[in-house]
Amino acid sequence: MKKKLAVLAAGICALSLFLTGCSGEISNDYVTITKYKGVEIDKVDADAVSDNDVEAQINSVLQSKSTTTEVTDRAAQTGDTVTIDYEGKKDGVAFDGGTATDAQLTLGSGQFIDGFEDGVVGHNIGDTFDLDLTFPENYGNEDLAGQAVVFTVTLKGISQTDVPELTDEFVQSVSDTSKTVEEYKKEIKKISEKKRQRKPAEYNQGKCMESST
Repeated sequence: MKKKLAVLAAGICALSLFLTGCSGEISNDYVTITKYKGVEIDKVDADAVSDNDVEAQINSVLQSKSTTTEVTDRAAQTGDTVTIDYEGKKDGVAFDGGTATDAQLTLGSGQFIDGFEDGVVGHNIGDTFDLDLTFPENYGNEDLAGQAVVFTVTLKGISQTDVPELTDEFVQSVSDTSKTVEEYKKEIKKISEKKRQRKPAEYNQGKCMESST
């Protein structure tokens, strides 16, 4: 919401004193205050912090504390990150952009065309296999759009990423003040609100100075 903010002379003078330092003297070499009385600017308020914002911030913290381990004793699963070599062919001929070595792919991320990632699930390190797939009709490359292709894939590595759960114990490991999940959510919301309030305050102050010079 925007409001009209009347900028008083006393406020402007206090700001000019701050900008010129604490020497006790106001020097025209630094700040010239001209029309300051009755100056109006559009005040910008900080956006409210929603529960979704708090959840996103907490998820970011959880992700930063995740651990990744190499997997050697099972087949690839959705959510794993795999290392693969692959070559795509159309009518038996390799097509541009369809070949890679040591590519990293998180299964279930939707980075590749439909069927590719699902086709890797269930395979073990060392497996080489073919995936018979079709590019979508709206694919960006007209030469491949709607075309049937075969990808030959070799699975070279599997890694698993574990993200910690949000528990009281986790909270106590990352916060100096919060002891429970609910306390931590309030802490994150308060921190986010302070960050959001800082930008409008800087904007309003800048506009105030622009209007007064």
